[in-house]
Amino acid sequence: MSLIQRGFSLSLKSKTIPAEKRALEGVFQSLGLEGHLAKPLDLAAMLEISTWNPEDSPPLASTDLPHAFLRRLWLLSPQARSTCCQAQTEPAGAQGEGTVPVLGESSNCPINPLDLVTAVYIAADCFLRQEMTVRMVQCGFAVPLLLPPGGPGEQASLLLWHLRVVAKDWRSYSPAGPGSLIEGYMANTQMPLLSFVRLGRCGVSKSQVLNHILSGFQEPGHCFLHRGIEGGQVPRKLSDGLVEVSWYVPSGNPELDIFPEPAMVANLRGDITTSPGTYKKQLSFLCLNSSALFVFCGDLGDRERLLLSSWRSTTNQVFLIMEEEEEEQRARVKKLPEDLSDVTVLSWSKRDGAEVVASKLSAAVNQLLQDSLQPMTLMKAADTALELSIAVDEAEACRVAMRRVEEVLRGVEKQEISSYREEQLPLQGQLWKRLVGLEKQECRLKVPEEASQEQQKQELLREKENLQQREYRTPMAMRAFIAALSTPDKLERACFLSLMRQRLDSMSQWRNSPMSQPITEKHRATAIGVTEGVPENTDKDLERKQPGSSLRLEHFIREMVLIFELISVSPDRVTFPIRGTQNIKGAYMLLIRVADSLTQDLACNFLLLINTEGLKSPGTGLDEDLDMHDNELATFAMGLSDVTLLNVPAEGETEIQNTLHITVNALLRVMETRRMPALQVVTQGNSFDTKILLLQLDQVTQILAAGEKNQTTPDVTSLQKCESPGRCLQGPWQNTHPMAPVSSGYSEAVMTLKQDLLATLREHAVKTPTASLLDFTERVRSLWETILYEKLPFTMTNTEVGEAFCRLCSEFSQQVHVFREHMESWVEGADERILAFNEATIKKEDEDSHQSLEDLFNGLKMEAAAEVETEANRVLFKLEECFKNSDIHFSLLERYRANFTSSVGTLKERVTHEVNDKIDTAVERNEAATKTRIFQTELAAALEERMQSILEQNKTGNAILEDKQLEEEFSQVWSETISKVDVKPLETQDVTNQVLQQLRENLSNRNVKKHLEKLAEVTTNEASAFTVDEEHFGYRSRLKQMFTEENITRAQGLANRIIENCKNYVSSKKSLNTGYLDSYTKELLEIVDRTLESKQFDIRSRFEVELKVYICSMAVRSFQEMHESFTREKDPLTYLEKARDQLFWEFLYQYRKRDQCQKTARLFTSLCLKPAVLDYVYGPLGSVIQEQMLSGDEGQHYRSPQAYQFHLLRELLFEDSFESFLEYLLCRESFIRTKIQDQVVSHLSRTGMLKRWRQNRLEHISEKMEEAVRQSGNGRNGSQTSARLLLEKVCDSLEESGDMTVRRDALRGPLFQIVTSGDRFIDCLGESLAEMLQALRREFYQVNNSSEAIADTLKALPGTAHDELFLKVRGCEERCPFCKAPCEAVEGEHTVHRALLHRPKGLVSYSCTTSASLSHNDCPVDIAGDNLFQNRDTDGQSLRYRDYRTAYPNWSIPAADASGHTATAYWRYVMARYNNRFAQEYKCEPAQLPEDWAAITQEAAVQSLREAFCTGGTDIKLQFPEPPTPS
Repeated sequence: MSLIQRGFSLSLKSKTIPAEKRALEGVFQSLGLEGHLAKPLDLAAMLEISTWNPEDSPPLASTDLPHAFLRRLWLLSPQARSTCCQAQTEPAGAQGEGTVPVLGESSNCPINPLDLVTAVYIAADCFLRQEMTVRMVQCGFAVPLLLPPGGPGEQASLLLWHLRVVAKDWRSYSPAGPGSLIEGYMANTQMPLLSFVRLGRCGVSKSQVLNHILSGFQEPGHCFLHRGIEGGQVPRKLSDGLVEVSWYVPSGNPELDIFPEPAMVANLRGDITTSPGTYKKQLSFLCLNSSALFVFCGDLGDRERLLLSSWRSTTNQVFLIMEEEEEEQRARVKKLPEDLSDVTVLSWSKRDGAEVVASKLSAAVNQLLQDSLQPMTLMKAADTALELSIAVDEAEACRVAMRRVEEVLRGVEKQEISSYREEQLPLQGQLWKRLVGLEKQECRLKVPEEASQEQQKQELLREKENLQQREYRTPMAMRAFIAALSTPDKLERACFLSLMRQRLDSMSQWRNSPMSQPITEKHRATAIGVTEGVPENTDKDLERKQPGSSLRLEHFIREMVLIFELISVSPDRVTFPIRGTQNIKGAYMLLIRVADSLTQDLACNFLLLINTEGLKSPGTGLDEDLDMHDNELATFAMGLSDVTLLNVPAEGETEIQNTLHITVNALLRVMETRRMPALQVVTQGNSFDTKILLLQLDQVTQILAAGEKNQTTPDVTSLQKCESPGRCLQGPWQNTHPMAPVSSGYSEAVMTLKQDLLATLREHAVKTPTASLLDFTERVRSLWETILYEKLPFTMTNTEVGEAFCRLCSEFSQQVHVFREHMESWVEGADERILAFNEATIKKEDEDSHQSLEDLFNGLKMEAAAEVETEANRVLFKLEECFKNSDIHFSLLERYRANFTSSVGTLKERVTHEVNDKIDTAVERNEAATKTRIFQTELAAALEERMQSILEQNKTGNAILEDKQLEEEFSQVWSETISKVDVKPLETQDVTNQVLQQLRENLSNRNVKKHLEKLAEVTTNEASAFTVDEEHFGYRSRLKQMFTEENITRAQGLANRIIENCKNYVSSKKSLNTGYLDSYTKELLEIVDRTLESKQFDIRSRFEVELKVYICSMAVRSFQEMHESFTREKDPLTYLEKARDQLFWEFLYQYRKRDQCQKTARLFTSLCLKPAVLDYVYGPLGSVIQEQMLSGDEGQHYRSPQAYQFHLLRELLFEDSFESFLEYLLCRESFIRTKIQDQVVSHLSRTGMLKRWRQNRLEHISEKMEEAVRQSGNGRNGSQTSARLLLEKVCDSLEESGDMTVRRDALRGPLFQIVTSGDRFIDCLGESLAEMLQALRREFYQVNNSSEAIADTLKALPGTAHDELFLKVRGCEERCPFCKAPCEAVEGEHTVHRALLHRPKGLVSYSCTTSASLSHNDCPVDIAGDNLFQNRDTDGQSLRYRDYRTAYPNWSIPAADASGHTATAYWRYVMARYNNRFAQEYKCEPAQLPEDWAAITQEAAVQSLREAFCTGGTDIKLQFPEPPTPS
């Protein structure tokens, strides 16, 4: 049902269907929604789609997607909008010709998710849309605001009705701090509207950017669907032109919030440039209502500029988001027309992702919010829509309903709520309260004297008559309310109720909003319409403190009911007390029709849901009347229920204990009615207090059910498995921020809850008969009479009984725990006794030994029975002491003594069964284990003897036995030991015959003598299915009911439940990994017997026999498999065969270990001693070489960087090699390193120092190592010792002098952990050491004295001499910014750099600015002149060389003087000599050199070096030898 006439219809016969219409038809047919345009989906359909669907089955085809979407949406699943279908393999040709084609058949996502959402919204009626929207907002999804036209000539639609129910809470903030908590409906809350549209193709997804903005500090969500998600790339058929809307609300924490105040975000789907006419109305609507319009634009062409100009006049502010670089952006902005001059342009680069664009947009929006954007409301936007001829989905029925709401609530805003309720809802005030109180006093009158009792009754009756005779006139508000509900227009009536609830909720939020409290899970849930998993206390506490301060729709409905009761007063009526001071306190009922597919399983056609509101725990001291009322309400609701779902608070010891007390008090009272509900518990947290509560409730319900055969066993079932022992169903959000995403596990938890509830209802349907409406009415009357007249063991205000019962249950639980711990300890002792007995007697094969084992077995069971009896009596004695304890009011529980006694009896039986099973298993397990241990002992002794023999035979030989030979020896010993010990396989039991024997005994004990021929089917029945038929019922039963379908259905359900319970039992036994025991079949049949005793109909013995035969035939196969698996695993022979390979390898290892001494010694020598020798020889070599180089004839060159620089330049000059000059100029550092290395190699080759050094060091360390090995063997005398300890001692001796280090990492390996003879190991170590030293001597002797060999040796040194020398002469690393000459400043940490020899810049590839020739100017010349330079250090600006310090303030370059200083003659000589070669190398023209440069001689160049390094800033005081004659 829709509030406006639908503009969509499907016509497969029309041949002239517009493109939009065809797209709509295609999508609807693909989704299977074509029938819902005429008959829309409504809330009733959700019962079938979601409520009765216990599983979230994946969609198999596109037609399954709408139901999957709605079902997942109701579960608040983050995957609700997914369009992925489970892949199916369909044979070719299986699809008929008339089948409607599926969109995107080749993909697992046949349709775009946005098309799915749009289609379901179109197909839904207005009230389903509201519920969908509430859940979409809860999930953080965007919701439709404007639907595009369905075809030519049709209107776009503004969906306002479904947005009326969207409410949120938030907290703005300012520099003064966070503001107050605000709750409001989004449709009528003023806030900025930020609209986003797209012009052309963009390199970034607009929707993805919006998701980043809205998610803020959290992981980016999927508020707006985009092409990056599954199915997002499927072409859209229906949703182009759709406008979606979402909201951002802050939490008041500036560190977490993106925006400081609420904002609405609208997203227009599609590219406007593709069809401007299609988007015209939507764009006009957004332009007129938006506070700011953000346009994503890829290419700003003429068409785009024209569209922007057409929007600018109706839009407050326009922002253009362009994919441009900064320079291009400025150029594009300059081309914008004048009317777009105030458009703000935000640019982003192709390198930027959606997150970067979102960050820029967030900053822009925050700036706008500071500038106070023009706010708007959706309610006012509806007027704009009508002006634009956009249809609004609120027709006349809505407007009439709104007027009726205003009529009902007229004057409420001008007075206090309490005053309004007294005037307009008087029946919920003091009058009704007093009438109810008088009725209770009359029913509970307990005065011993008859005269006084009669007199008091008369007084009460007179007061009641006076109150009832007061004239009652229906107030104006209630007359208007009843008139609104009496209208025959269903749509108008539904709209009235919806608008009434919204108006009252909004008014309540405005009046009662706390001013200084944090946003909690409760606030978030209440604001958006969900309270699952949220503590319900805030509103109740407020109402208790301010009676009558709230006004809800429920109050008007209650008043209407009370008016009806007042008009039709009857002495037999059932009147439940309604307290006017409560918020919406009471028990609310909802009747739900059961789906046809579940009527058989649940054995009913309807479910009656009872929801209690406003309960608090008893005994809080606030109000005794409230405590009594809460007890009455809890008892009444629980007494009517077959299944009770208890919602436990998330945390807080007081709240949890209060919940326990009110529950226990209600259970104790309900137990008196002989009808106990099945209790299930949902916890909102997983705290320690919650777990304790679950354990206490479980114990309480077990004790209450003990000994009660005629009532339902109230086992506690906890839902949503968490850590043991409890389960929890927490709130759907990941945190308390208003924009927090929904937890991914919440939907699974809710689905598990639903499955468990349906399973409980199925089990209950088997145990109890279904109640008719008349039966339920009688139950209500009887229960209320019991409560009203207090036909209970204790009054409603008495809380001591419940508290005492809880404490007694806790004491009982503690005693049961001690009981079980004691029996566990006893079983461990029995296991040890069995093990000792088996080890002592297993070798004896006569009959006496077997008799002794049987005696031990029976004796242990008798001892176990006596021990259990003793412990049970101890528990009973402790309970008796508790009942005598008057300090804790346990005397009030005398009527429940039998329950505790019965619980002890049940516990005793259960523990006895468990202990006997453990004894049986221990006997079987230990017998096999003992045989295995004896065999292993015998085998170990035999293998040791054989190993000694083999080692003795091979002691003098050099041959080594192969593994194959050793395996043959092992196999011979294995066979001999097997024969000696006589290990035999375990006997396999015939489980089938044993199960059959137990079944015969069971039927015989139950006096079942007919149909015993069916027992043969235990071995032949395939157990396909058990089916109930008429033959299972007696003749009388069939005679009473001509149609036995109901009996058959109920019996079939009973059988199915029994079979399911038996399957679970068998599965639990299979998981124990034990052999078969007869007790398993006994317990299995007891399950059947117990359930059959509680049946509510007559069946023949044939039913019992056939059912038990079916169950035994099903179980016998599992028991046989279980026993055979246990036999295979625990059989000694099988176990030993599995262990044979491992035993052989252990034998092989032990054998090899005897000969491991030599291998260990050699390994130690190789891994530890040899590296230590090489470190000793080569470790200090680098330092020695450096000292020799510095103390030799050439040592003066390495005294300072300047000395070495002079020496190097001088050598380059005499070498007269262009290649060397070029390498020096371009790669100075590597050139110097190579030069130094060559000098070191030359020195070592010339002196022969390296060979002498190695030989001397080796001889010295050899003597030291031999002495260390000898000392480590002193005092051993052939004793066994650890090889590692011996080797550690050798290492300690070697390291004692401190000039040697032995690496010991390898000693932690397994090869060094052997224990061997100390003398033999020392001998092996000495031999290995001698071999190693001799090999090194040969190696050192054979190494030649060539340069290549010396260079290789130097590379292997840990610290090379040439590297140290290089660091000594490297000097400052800075270079002249122009000619690249090195800095020659000698100060350690100088701040000004200076070069002694500036070079012509052409040497480093500089060319002239006016020609292609190399530049011959050096730095001092340029600085003295007017030349300019320009590079990246000057930011592209030209500077004069003399102003070089502007760019390089840390350099000091002197200008050339007129004295004709010749310090630069060196490099001028080089430039002149190799001018052509440098030009060729740099691919330039040769430099145009001054003529006098050609006259510079080599001697002049050398002289310039002397002058530079002797007088150019630092006197290095060198004596320069005469240069050699150049070649």
